Amino acid sequence: MAKRRRYQFLKLIASGGFGDVYLCKEINPNGIDRLVAVKLLKSQWSDNKEIVSRLQDEARLLALLRHRNIINVFDLTSLHGRAAIIMEYLEGIDLSLIISIMKSSGKRTPLRISLEICAAAAAALDAAYNQPPFPGENPLKVIHRDIKPSNIMLDVEGMVKVLDFGVAYSKFEHRASETAELQFGSLEYMAPERLIFEPETPSTDLYSLGLTLFECILGEPFGKTSPKEEKHTLMVEDRLRKLATSLRVPEPFKKEILSLLAGALTYKPQHRISAVEFSQRSRNLARNIKGIELIAWAEKAIPVLKKSVPASAQEGSLRGRYIEEDIAPVEEVNDDETEIRSKKIQPANDSKLSFMDVGPLVEDEDGGTELFDNSDKTAKISDARNSYFDQEETIDIGEDKVNPSTQKHDRDATAEIEDTFVGGDFPIDPYEDSIESAIVRPVTFQEPDTPKSRSKKGLVLGLIFMMIASVCALIFRDSIITLLNPPPPVEPKPAVKKVIQPVKPEPVEIEEPPEDAVVFFSNRDDVKKIRISCDGQKAKSRKGALNFLEVDAANECKLQIIKKNRKRILVTVKNVKRGRYECLADEKEVCAREEK
Repeated sequence: MAKRRRYQFLKLIASGGFGDVYLCKEINPNGIDRLVAVKLLKSQWSDNKEIVSRLQDEARLLALLRHRNIINVFDLTSLHGRAAIIMEYLEGIDLSLIISIMKSSGKRTPLRISLEICAAAAAALDAAYNQPPFPGENPLKVIHRDIKPSNIMLDVEGMVKVLDFGVAYSKFEHRASETAELQFGSLEYMAPERLIFEPETPSTDLYSLGLTLFECILGEPFGKTSPKEEKHTLMVEDRLRKLATSLRVPEPFKKEILSLLAGALTYKPQHRISAVEFSQRSRNLARNIKGIELIAWAEKAIPVLKKSVPASAQEGSLRGRYIEEDIAPVEEVNDDETEIRSKKIQPANDSKLSFMDVGPLVEDEDGGTELFDNSDKTAKISDARNSYFDQEETIDIGEDKVNPSTQKHDRDATAEIEDTFVGGDFPIDPYEDSIESAIVRPVTFQEPDTPKSRSKKGLVLGLIFMMIASVCALIFRDSIITLLNPPPPVEPKPAVKKVIQPVKPEPVEIEEPPEDAVVFFSNRDDVKKIRISCDGQKAKSRKGALNFLEVDAANECKLQIIKKNRKRILVTVKNVKRGRYECLADEKEVCAREEK
């Protein structure tokens, strides 16, 4: 009997709504042990098909994603009837803990470190969406849908890993769950299009990564955005202004950082920069900014930061226990002539069943069976009820399991058949007791590829082509007749010159302001509209480059000047008195009061 792996649960690393992550020692029968992280589904979700399917999808997906900045998955198994993912163990902490611990000590994550971490995460997102799992295959088009600081980890060697693909959207054939019309992820890090249930794109993850970089640099969250474009734009501009005041770098670097974040946080997904551009620009900035490199910083800082992580209140119910991999019993399989009973399910000694190849086999009474001889005297029988992960299962079938009374041939009959077919292929009888193992699968009938079948296919294709040609001839009959019998050429008429009168633009009716008002205007041709808010009182929206508010004076007036190219300029005027103020004169983004 093949021995199974055991797992010694050392400590609880993290706990979520659906599962717990433990640090475990994997004890292998071959003596090669290792430290692993085990993501174990919580017992209350073990019977929830959707949750189990999502955990399976996460394992299958991570096994296909091969990138240095994406966490590695070793296996998918079952422990005490609960789904479990066996992953690499990372000696590090996530980015949210780094930010919070640095903030509690009155510091911020170094700018260069923040840029390098987010550059690595952007490279992982690009690989997840654009990199094919194997040569010649299509990319998986993975969208993470939950990028945030707590799902990005940094270890003591300076390696960045993107975690938790449990709610990711992807296209791969072994997907078990179906994407429902639900919102997955964290609202504080969602892009505007996700708030109004628009289709998700790779730019959705990039927006979340832009928020993560903002939080790393400033030490505080960006905040939940608005689904309305105007409010979103104002919020981004306000938050980036606050970030600009806190940056202590030369002006060219400051402008590039703000431009990078503005490109990632644009309202419309199609206007955002790509993950590749985000990664390259972040790396270039990090190389040119003075400071310690990521690897050297991680070697010194991560051990110190780990000591500052508050101890978990939960020790984990499995801590200190040894758990062996599950082996589910196989139900009895009866038919009219053979009865098969199994004692235990054992994986084959020469190969390991991969979770990428599993899947329930549909039983079909009318389908055929494929028979294979196996010297190990084992059989693989797929039954969705017999395995937690719908895997093909291997059972022992000994000679004593066949009922002698139900054998179709005895030895004399077998010898007689052998004499009859001497020199030829011996026919395999599925009920022969010499057939010691079988894989029961439906077999789809396929017509043999013979000259006769090929000529039949060619005839059918020819008839289809003739029918299509006839239909096209009927549809385009007039065009074909005109093409075959062209009309006589027509002499060209002398060209008549037409004088096109220029169309004068209709003047924009501008409402004349009263004398006792504060008036803001601009003489520039490219100004479309001016919006005014003085001490919280907003002026009426008016067309044209002039607007006013009927007040005698105001402590502060905020203006939003909208150009015809949709560019918005924000101007603040303090100690406003009644009169006329000209804006954007001499290419300056200010509004000055006209002297009488």
